[in-house]
Amino acid sequence: VTPDRLHEHMSQTAESIKSAPVVAELARRHGVEMPIVEAVVAVLSGSIGIEELAPQLLGRRLKHEGH
Repeated sequence: VTPDRLHEHMSQTAESIKSAPVVAELARRHGVEMPIVEAVVAVLSGSIGIEELAPQLLGRRLKHEGH
């Protein structure tokens, strides 16, 4: 499913379709890891299927994320 097809069939706004790639790029530029945003971008771009999403996110190594 492409973002354009999603948009054609939706009656509501889905902000992440347009904002996720921008947010992911900003995060990369600033060295911030945002795995959920990266996963959304990958699904929207067709790089991965929705069925691969959970294993990809849950398979990440745990690490301290506090300041």
